[in-house]
Amino acid sequence: MRSFLAILLLIVVAPLAACNDSVFLQPPALLADTLVLAVPAPDDTLPSAIDVSSMALGSGFGRFPERAADAQEWDLTVRKQGDSLVFVPAGTLGILAPTGAVSRAGITQAMNRSFGQVIEAPGNSSFDDSTAVAIEQGAVYVARSRSSLNVYGGSCENYAKLQPLAVDPTLGRVTLYVVTNTNCGDPRLVEKD
Repeated sequence: MRSFLAILLLIVVAPLAACNDSVFLQPPALLADTLVLAVPAPDDTLPSAIDVSSMALGSGFGRFPERAADAQEWDLTVRKQGDSLVFVPAGTLGILAPTGAVSRAGITQAMNRSFGQVIEAPGNSSFDDSTAVAIEQGAVYVARSRSSLNVYGGSCENYAKLQPLAVDPTLGRVTLYVVTNTNCGDPRLVEKD
């Protein structure tokens, strides 16, 4: 009976520990895509926000925060600030995460690093979740999603790296290459460390 309880405890505790540990038992589950985001406009059919956490459910990166169905299902939106485009974290606009807290979605620029050199998301204190961040063509960014509820009743974030391939402030559009890890709380952003 004790061995049965020990095995049961291991089955329940191991996945929970993996969400908060730097050593993961499974390989990273990476998904990549290229998408175009646009500053919201009445006649635009392009999404204006990115949803890093939705990739775990296979529903794609792009979101329309202006629509009721997507109102709280996004992490970063694109807006125009002066003559530039910026990423605006959801919490900056008071958007709540599924956990009921203000969204902790955030972004940071990976200074002096190529896309391939970003192998893991930085620590949580590196992410800016309260101000807009300028979008620069060719720069590399790392994003943290809002906290979402996991199957164990806890919450976790997903991480992604982004690179603007084309930025057009006149049209209010940015083309992004995105790689996200769909594993709960797993900061790894390449297949092998």
